[in-house]
Amino acid sequence: MIPPALNIPEFTEHLDTIRMLYRVDDDFKSLCDDYVTSKMNTVKFKGLATEDMEAEAEYLQLSRDLEREILDYVNKIS
Repeated sequence: MIPPALNIPEFTEHLDTIRMLYRVDDDFKSLCDDYVTSKMNTVKFKGLATEDMEAEAEYLQLSRDLEREILDYVNKIS
C-alpha cells in the first residue's frame, strides 16, 4: 500500500505503476517517502509565523521537485 499523499490528481494515471514500484524498488520508495515528508512539512508550516513562511516555501518547492522526479521515474518505466 502506498502512502495516501501519493493519491493526488497528478499521479492518477500512474497509480498502478507507482504502487508496484513502491513495493519493489527501494530507490523509488525512498523518493516517494521524501515526497510525503516534504508534503507533511509544507502543511506543518502553512499559516505559521512570518519567519516560518520561508520554510513553507522551501518545502513547497521541494514537494514540486520531488513530484516531477516521481513522474519522470514512472515515465521512464512506462
